[in-house]
Amino acid sequence: MNIVISAYECSPDHGSEAGLGWNWVMAAAKYADFDRVHVITTDRHERNIRAYAAQHGDAVKKLAFHFLPLPLSGMTKLNQRFKYMLWQRDVGKLARALCEKEDIAFLHHITWATCVLPTYLYRGGAPFIYGPVGGGERIPRGVKLEMNRRDAFVEWVRNTVASTAVHMPPNRRAYREAALILSTTEETKRLLPAGQRHKVRIMQSVGINALPEAGCGQESENGEFVVLLAARMLCWKGVDIAIEAMRKMAKRDGRVKLVIAGTGRNLEAYRQRAAGLENVEFLGEVPHARMEELYRRADVLLNCSLHDSGCMVILEAMSHGLPVVAIRTGGPAVIADEGCAAFIEPGEVGRMTEDICQSILLLKGDGERRRRMAEHGRRRALEEFSYSAKYDRILAELRGAI
Repeated sequence: MNIVISAYECSPDHGSEAGLGWNWVMAAAKYADFDRVHVITTDRHERNIRAYAAQHGDAVKKLAFHFLPLPLSGMTKLNQRFKYMLWQRDVGKLARALCEKEDIAFLHHITWATCVLPTYLYRGGAPFIYGPVGGGERIPRGVKLEMNRRDAFVEWVRNTVASTAVHMPPNRRAYREAALILSTTEETKRLLPAGQRHKVRIMQSVGINALPEAGCGQESENGEFVVLLAARMLCWKGVDIAIEAMRKMAKRDGRVKLVIAGTGRNLEAYRQRAAGLENVEFLGEVPHARMEELYRRADVLLNCSLHDSGCMVILEAMSHGLPVVAIRTGGPAVIADEGCAAFIEPGEVGRMTEDICQSILLLKGDGERRRRMAEHGRRRALEEFSYSAKYDRILAELRGAI
């Protein structure tokens, strides 16, 4: 079986979208049913990919990389999304050429993982799988989040563009042509045109290849109960909600400490907000290689994100055996379940901070429950979110769709 993957971002040496693309590509390379995997990507990470291939020849022997240059790449001030849309037209042409040359079982769009920007991969002519893609996630209406003018404007633009883009002809054509649409969340499914939702299945774009060694919740030297929050310092990540929860916590249990890893444009504002709180520590930017150490030091992962389409940090925490406290929105609500997470229902911020505080204290006082959550989280991560399991499900869904 030969397939074509479109992964605009794809690199063995990067995280985020590029890492996501690479993980899907490598999963396809290992999948027994696939004989040849054509990968269409930009030339941005060509050097990294070729270096990896030179060192790991057997791992990539099924892969044929096609490096398409990004149009107008020399125009650095031109919007990246516009260049991406032009690049997608070239993807359609190359996919058509590959389908004419070989017997292609299906075409699979991976990155960018959004339904808001168009893809022309379907022009190849073989059955087309779109996603997993996100884009429909919103800050829940009942959450009155404090935002500065810039953040409020950015959120308004993001929501307006998403609501408009799904009705644009290029996007609607892609939805129609898809044999199967994989949506990261129920929110994105609801954003898509009603006439296409029958072909939508919920599947997260993030995944794992193997479980790391267990060993979280190692007792700290000073007896602290460590709560880890790892996120970009953006308004919708809910870092200010976590800080206010710890303000309440300081009056109830001084041994609970919040450790915040990450950077972003609101970092200084959050530092100022937490001024005077001895139970909050900012680590700033943390290399991904060091995150395993943080998972092992922590007792609980706290995630206050309000509109993530995915949430790799939750999946990583689960795979390390770390119990989760999270607001029930978007990707976190899909990745975790009650067996490994204490969910906070979105709503009035004061109530959420109280619920977060109470959930952490309950977990602190119940080591047996934390142990059960750790075991369940690791099992769920492996069984539901391994990339090989994803392709098993995709092929089963595709057979039922065509």
